[in-house]
Amino acid sequence: MNLRYSGATWRPGWYGTLRVRTMHVMRILAAAALSTMACQNVTTFYPLGAEPVELDPEEWAGSWLNSSDERIHFTVRADAEGVLLATQEESGAGPERFEINVRSAAGWTYASILVDDEDVTVPEEYQWAKIKNDGELIVIWFPDAGKFKELVDRGVLPGEQSTFGLRLGLLSSEHYELIASEAEGVLFDWESPEFFRRAEE
Repeated sequence: MNLRYSGATWRPGWYGTLRVRTMHVMRILAAAALSTMACQNVTTFYPLGAEPVELDPEEWAGSWLNSSDERIHFTVRADAEGVLLATQEESGAGPERFEINVRSAAGWTYASILVDDEDVTVPEEYQWAKIKNDGELIVIWFPDAGKFKELVDRGVLPGEQSTFGLRLGLLSSEHYELIASEAEGVLFDWESPEFFRRAEE
């Protein structure tokens, strides 16, 4: 499994021991979810969210540091609404670039990165998480795979098992409202978010 971007090849295993050449990109959306133990992943075949977010360059653009003090630079794409171009600045293999789709639904904002697997091309899959940015701090919360699987098994949410874990189907406005309302319980790992703080230029 690769993460689609221009740069070094990524091969993280969602199940079993991770086979990782580099982990910079995965730390953006999946740092808390990745471990050397088997894990379940929640994906979609489209960028999660009903509408692209109008990204203010003053809030998003610039350099950020994650919890490991690794620097990444965000640029707001002018030719594509709701898309960030992210560049990992401190990679031994050279600069790594990838895109993050930022979309909203039911008052929540989600970030999605396209997962690329050379053996499975249809449908595409996106790794996603809930995201919030106050201009100086970006916080990312990951979905609780077990709780989402329970809702899919009960028919509350559309979805199926995929190569990478649980893949959600096309969500309606009612589904997004349900997720945000937490009427079915807490569906995200609020206890272990990933943080990005704005770096001094």
